[in-house]
Amino acid sequence: SEQNHSLQKLQDQTNTITQQTVQKLQTLDPTRLITDASGGRNVCHQKPLDNYHFWAGGCFGNNTDFHTYCEPDQLLDGLHHVAMDSDPNKAFVLGEYGGILLIHQNHEWYPSRSHGQNKVDTQTQLQDKYDQYAYKIQQAIDHLGLSAAVYTQLTDVETECNGLLTYDRLLKIDIQRIHAINTRVIRHFERRQYSSSMTE
Repeated sequence: SEQNHSLQKLQDQTNTITQQTVQKLQTLDPTRLITDASGGRNVCHQKPLDNYHFWAGGCFGNNTDFHTYCEPDQLLDGLHHVAMDSDPNKAFVLGEYGGILLIHQNHEWYPSRSHGQNKVDTQTQLQDKYDQYAYKIQQAIDHLGLSAAVYTQLTDVETECNGLLTYDRLLKIDIQRIHAINTRVIRHFERRQYSSSMTE
């Protein structure tokens, strides 16, 4: 259709501009790592998988950057699909994941429009799901070479209520438990890196 043709033309122009921008930046500073399209949004590919979508960008930069808001039990499948299509010479990054929705009444920016992904009803449920994601990330480090992961998100942002803090900075979580989970993942990554360096 004419609309699809126009969208494809726009996407092609976007890709061209993105590639030219990356090349210019690499010329200016060849030591700097570049993420050309965090999440991509069709820059590389978008694939349906078990009733959710994921986005992978990074056609021209130094990493493949994958975004998804699937449930924890679907995360490895999504990462595996992207990893199979990725350049093995680029860092493999989970640039957005999680988005766990926990609404705190009277701490919303616009109560009737609050939204997010992966809804829970209590602090304990939020922390348990955060921990489930963390274990999947550890498995992705081991089996897929995952280099980085960025939880979405630290705070609620206007109508997005998927933060670990509310819009007015009330903690939704036990900070000690989240710290312990994060420390476990970091130590796991460090041990994996040390083990890999010893076998090279």
